[in-house]
Amino acid sequence: MGPKAGWTCGLLLAALSAGAAQAADLTVRVDAREVASKRVHTELTLAVKPGPLTLVYAKWMPGEHGPTGPLESMIGLEIKADGARLSWSRDPLDMYALRVAVPPGVRQLEVSMESGLATEGAGFTAAPTSSAQLAILSWNQFLLFPKGVDADKVSVSASVIAPPGWTVVCALESQAKPGGTYEFEASSLARLIDSPVQMGLYAKLVELTGSDPLADIKHRLSFMADSAAALAVPGELGPGYSRLVAENGLLFGSRMYRHYTWLVSLSAHRPLWARTPRIERRPGRRERAARSRSADGFGGTAWPRIRPQLERQIPSPAGPVEPRLSEAHGWVVVVGV
Repeated sequence: MGPKAGWTCGLLLAALSAGAAQAADLTVRVDAREVASKRVHTELTLAVKPGPLTLVYAKWMPGEHGPTGPLESMIGLEIKADGARLSWSRDPLDMYALRVAVPPGVRQLEVSMESGLATEGAGFTAAPTSSAQLAILSWNQFLLFPKGVDADKVSVSASVIAPPGWTVVCALESQAKPGGTYEFEASSLARLIDSPVQMGLYAKLVELTGSDPLADIKHRLSFMADSAAALAVPGELGPGYSRLVAENGLLFGSRMYRHYTWLVSLSAHRPLWARTPRIERRPGRRERAARSRSADGFGGTAWPRIRPQLERQIPSPAGPVEPRLSEAHGWVVVVGV
């Protein structure tokens, strides 16, 4: 082999090694094209080792302070290794845990999951999360992962297929691909679960004015509703929340996030969801302390102002009135991601 051939071969091997090193521990592909019919299909690929394995469905939800994971939404499950179907059993002591034996030589499992979204009920992620025109997808509803792993250290590659014509917004940056697919930036499992997806047919994005410190950080309001007419935004809304951004900067003297987006959904249907997931923070050595201060301070400042205006339901003898921004009622789905 000549020097040039050896050099080319070395580059190829290096590229292959780098690609293998960057492969995600968990790949998540959520097909939400039938979300209006309360059905979601998920394909998972998990890095594993041969031997006994316990997979778990998320049980304790961040922001909900209880074992509220909506296990009943999982209505179909198939686990495969190298294309061969594997048998699995539920743990007799923990209904959120599934046991499977990984065959020798297998390095990854393929999991197909069918989910039926809630049509009624109360609570947070276990409550209804979609209508015919919009949806909130909580990643924890569509995941299985090895028991005992550190969610902050599990790397994830995630994507969503949205219904035709729908807009997708998430705390994680995304790229639109053909066929309605949105691929999200690489993240940890913990960050993925804390980054719900808002999607809808009728959407409006309001960009807010930045301010010191770090005036280049983007702040925005993402509104989605059951109709285009419901998205009539009052002229004072953007400037008002821009002032809130400035007030927050003056109050805390820092911004512990990369960007900040309010996800607000308006619907004549029952309020779906209201929780504050982890903000997409700027990395730093004081991240843990900053997490508490930023989430409590920024989210707590915004919530009292928006809640009286947008969480109120307006009854009608003929049924629920469609919320409109101009009428300032409906429900808030998520504040601060």
